[in-house]
Amino acid sequence: RADDQVKIRGFRVELGEIGSVLATHPQVARAAVIVREDRPGDRRLAAYLVAADPTDPPTPGDLRDHLARLLPEHMVPAAFTVLDALPLRGNGKLNRDLLPAPEQVGPVSGRGPRTPREEVLCELFAETLGLASVGIDDDFFALGGHSLLAARLLSRIRRTLGLELAMSTIFEKPTVAGLAERAGLAATQDSSLETMLPLRTGGDRPPLFCIHPGGGLSWAYAGLLRHLPTDVPVYGVQARGLLRPDDMPPTVEEMAADYTARIRQVHPRGPYRLLGWSFGGLVAFEVALRLQAQGATVDLLTLMDCFPDVPIHYRIDSRQMLASLLDPTRPHDVPQEGSENLARAVEMVRDNGGALAALNETRIQAILQAMAHNRAIGRDYRPASTLTGDILFFLATEGRMPDAPMPEVWGKHVTGEVVWHAVAATHLGMGAPEPLTQIGQIVADTMAARDTGPVVSAPDGGNK
Repeated sequence: RADDQVKIRGFRVELGEIGSVLATHPQVARAAVIVREDRPGDRRLAAYLVAADPTDPPTPGDLRDHLARLLPEHMVPAAFTVLDALPLRGNGKLNRDLLPAPEQVGPVSGRGPRTPREEVLCELFAETLGLASVGIDDDFFALGGHSLLAARLLSRIRRTLGLELAMSTIFEKPTVAGLAERAGLAATQDSSLETMLPLRTGGDRPPLFCIHPGGGLSWAYAGLLRHLPTDVPVYGVQARGLLRPDDMPPTVEEMAADYTARIRQVHPRGPYRLLGWSFGGLVAFEVALRLQAQGATVDLLTLMDCFPDVPIHYRIDSRQMLASLLDPTRPHDVPQEGSENLARAVEMVRDNGGALAALNETRIQAILQAMAHNRAIGRDYRPASTLTGDILFFLATEGRMPDAPMPEVWGKHVTGEVVWHAVAATHLGMGAPEPLTQIGQIVADTMAARDTGPVVSAPDGGNK
């Protein structure tokens, strides 16, 4: 049925097909699958079932194993809920309004991820186990894992982070913290705030350098890892002010000069591949100009919802972490340590969870300061020269102002084409899982095309 087809993580799936396959499990009497968005921008498949024997319901791990043998991974639900009966309407159809939200299983340990790579590992643990979340000290096997699921987890870690781990490793270190330590991914909070943040270092293809948005952190780009080939190294470039608040470059041009030097230290000869979101797109463009001025090749510049020569054009979504705390009319009004506003910022971060929840007030204040500083210098930036080549652009389509610019405004700043794609997200929501799925797949396809020859047309669904 047409109304039973949905799009998840960039794939079109038939909910009825998943439910039918789930109902073939011997411990399942009836089943239904729907899409839920319990967190804005995070659309997930949720399965509901009635057990054939109420005294012996199947476990989420068993159900995941059953579906994984018969369906692609993107069709395996993230959560499974056992009910006494499926709620029905008078006509016998499923009453989706009466389906409860899946139980939010929180971290048993209470300790959430402290770094972006630990956050990726926590997500992979949770997805494999069919849980809402997993803490860094939670035991994989105590949460229902077994050898088959362990093999699947190691496969996902290999595809996402490019790490080859032996099965013995997860038996010896069955926690996120343990695996991170064994794999050399363990890091202190401060090391995850350094200017150059290695998200994935393995691989022999040209690395992708991702420039931070206005808040200075590049942790959100970890969500791209699972969508990019494992032989592509990925680095986040972060604001110096996160660790040294008094050491922020006074202009976009000076910031770009610093980042260009750091990028060339990691990858001296090019070709160079850059990505920037929001304010980071302006900096990425300036970095590209500087690399070309130095005689280097920039064969991919990706910009996410940023525009030159124009004021801020998007509505700030009050649900987004931290963004609503800065008054656009007073960009330098940053909450001070001990203030009520800073306490609200800390509370908002902790409520959102994830790796940012490990930050203390000093670091959160540094993010707010970077946000205010970058907003101010971003308004003053004007490209001084023309870039040779194309731009790959992603446009956030939700929450746009009526007079907001379109990607074509970049055309006067490049010799080539502006190839753009619409993303169903707000400006501040582009770092959510579903938008990053679309972005990551298109970036991966574009990089593959660059590696095999010149791109002569936009990927499917693109615009010029």
